[in-house]
Amino acid sequence: MSYLLKLIFSVAISLALCQGSVIQDGHRQLTRTQLRLKNSNAYIGYNRNNFSSGKRIEPTEAGVKAAVDSGLIKPDVETIVIIHGQYANDTDTDIVAIKNAYLRSAEYNVIIVDWRLAANMGDAAAFSFVPIIAEGVTEFLGFLTTGDTPAVATTKLHLVGFGLGAHLAGFASRNLPEKAQRITGLDPAGPRWDARSGRLTTTDAQYVEVIHTDGFGNKAFGIEEPIGHVDFYPNGGKHTQIGCPGHEQLCSHRRALQLFEASVDAGRANGLIGNSCVDMRQMTNNQCKGRTLEMGGLDIIKFGSGIYRMNTKRDYPFF
Repeated sequence: MSYLLKLIFSVAISLALCQGSVIQDGHRQLTRTQLRLKNSNAYIGYNRNNFSSGKRIEPTEAGVKAAVDSGLIKPDVETIVIIHGQYANDTDTDIVAIKNAYLRSAEYNVIIVDWRLAANMGDAAAFSFVPIIAEGVTEFLGFLTTGDTPAVATTKLHLVGFGLGAHLAGFASRNLPEKAQRITGLDPAGPRWDARSGRLTTTDAQYVEVIHTDGFGNKAFGIEEPIGHVDFYPNGGKHTQIGCPGHEQLCSHRRALQLFEASVDAGRANGLIGNSCVDMRQMTNNQCKGRTLEMGGLDIIKFGSGIYRMNTKRDYPFF
């Protein structure tokens, strides 16, 4: 789709927000468009018994109970919720690869959030819809984690989001009665996401880790500032990432997905290790020589703080 067509489509969707009847949703009013988008998310569940063919989980108390009763959700294992970015859906190659890496490593509940309807509406519209889409995700996570016998303990809940999906994960977790144990933000979207935007932040989960791969440079897709408990900057966190063509900026943005997949796939042999930096200047100048910390990985309970840099190899698994 050309830039002009994307712009026209985005404007049309934005205008649609201002039209249509208003509907009561709990204690507030939403437009018909907002309510439709909030309820448009699909939640696709996987485990080792259905490695390739996911099963849809209805975002209701009865739907979650049915998933538990069928064995799709196992209450005694960790749950990984993966949220794709813009112009994507649940079949995104790198999103599926992360799901596969988890299921190869051990028994997990893996749920992919498919929010394609809003994600494919253009930059401005997709940005504006993130909070309302996140409300739907929060409601679903509420069905998973609350009640007399929760299907999932929040101490075993890890949200993984890419691009816009990273901020969506933040919104979704911060509004839970008990926040998720861990959020991993994979090159969170940068444009429009300033400090007052409601972007992903440290208070959204017990531990927030961010991997920056396209946060610097002309028209960067990602965010430059450190926003997590721990912020990793592979190869300086900018395009062009090593191994990416110089003209292909999207490759650098998506490298965060591939690095995280590699860290999960490697399990206890994960060689993606960063050194802490005193500040961003030291990180940019490739002078970080402080304590070491594993980037990504399987552990849902992690400890650490600060800025970290590593220099990777060109090809998967990058170490």
